[in-house]
Amino acid sequence: MKKENPIYKLIFNYHANLIEVCNIRQSLGLISDAKAEETNKKHCMGCIKAAYFGGFASDQVKELFEKED
Repeated sequence: MKKENPIYKLIFNYHANLIEVCNIRQSLGLISDAKAEETNKKHCMGCIKAAYFGGFASDQVKELFEKED
């Protein structure tokens, strides 16, 4: 079991907050649906990677990364 790393917790929070910002911009009509989807996909992967490498990911996320190795 990995010990939780506070730096990765900050990275996780950064990506999660940017998902919210992107959704707000899309709902206000400042960016297109396609651009919002592309950006959210990037930040969702950032959240997942930060959770895994930070040691606080769920078992399902851990399985995803262990299958790739």
